[in-house]
Amino acid sequence: MRSPIWIIERTDYLEGPFPVHIIFLSFQKSLFFFLSFFVGWIPFSLKGLVTGIGIFLPFYAIIWIIFYLYFRYQVKILNDELDKRGN
Repeated sequence: MRSPIWIIERTDYLEGPFPVHIIFLSFQKSLFFFLSFFVGWIPFSLKGLVTGIGIFLPFYAIIWIIFYLYFRYQVKILNDELDKRGN
């Protein structure tokens, strides 16, 4: 018998804070990226823009994938523990 807290099969995440979280993260990353032009971390040119995006996106994707895999593993551990308890 599966627990009602079966986390990985949850599909109602779009109804909760998930969209707000995505909007906030998008705003935060965009703000950081545009501020990097004014601070001087990225040159203010088309080449600088392309280079900045080319550097930022792979690093961001790698970090996101690492966090995703880590938390997916944690969910698996929690779900296995719930199954062992028989809830």
